[in-house]
Amino acid sequence: MLACALVAAGCNAPDTGDAPAPTAGDTSTDRLVFKMVTKEHTLDECVAGSEGCTYVRLDYPVLVDAPEGYAVSAVTDAVFSSVTASWDEEDFFPSVAALMTGFIDDYRALTRAMPGYEHPWFLERKVFVLHNTSDALSLSLSERMFTGGAHGSATVTFQNLDPRTGTEILLSDLLIDDYEVALLPLAEARFREVRSIEDGMSLADAGFAFDNDVFSLTDNFSIGEDGLTFYYNPYDVAAYALGPTEISLRYDELDDLLKE
Repeated sequence: MLACALVAAGCNAPDTGDAPAPTAGDTSTDRLVFKMVTKEHTLDECVAGSEGCTYVRLDYPVLVDAPEGYAVSAVTDAVFSSVTASWDEEDFFPSVAALMTGFIDDYRALTRAMPGYEHPWFLERKVFVLHNTSDALSLSLSERMFTGGAHGSATVTFQNLDPRTGTEILLSDLLIDDYEVALLPLAEARFREVRSIEDGMSLADAGFAFDNDVFSLTDNFSIGEDGLTFYYNPYDVAAYALGPTEISLRYDELDDLLKE
């Protein structure tokens, strides 16, 4: 069923590796079924992660089965676009293999143009399924990268989809109208708690750069079994040295704001 749906959709699916066929006794018939695969490419067959090695490592879920009526193409494309996104926002890669080869080729081109350059590059991407039900699919893309400069980068990006339609789930789809009035004070209190910001201290004085020194909620959030998680990456609202900030709000805290 799934293979036929992928062909009909005409989507660019990530490499499936040795993904198994669904078992006859599978009880997860009300949700999507994934298998994690790993792809790796190194410069001159060095050992990924070892000192001096330039490499790409990708870990991501491959969709191996789906109930009838689910948005197979949209879900597959969501994973594919996360895995194969350009690291410099300039190139397009039609496959996982093309991304890995392109990264190594760019490093080779740099070392040819700059003889004596010895700093290794690396790119690590991990896409995980955080939440998987018939109503919501939440994906997390964790990326670590170094392509020169004072330091590398590390980011976490969430994506939430309706698995039946493939449409993105926004915060406004989950919460009542004008939810910001009650949600922002709750989220700011949690933010201050996580970052140990004393009552009465401005966010700016604590090192955070919100517009007009007024707290705002990031749209980078994930849907979980117990609540919602919001993630501020380095540079979103603070200098790199302060690192990321993650805050979670339980559903019981959001009870009056949740749509039925």
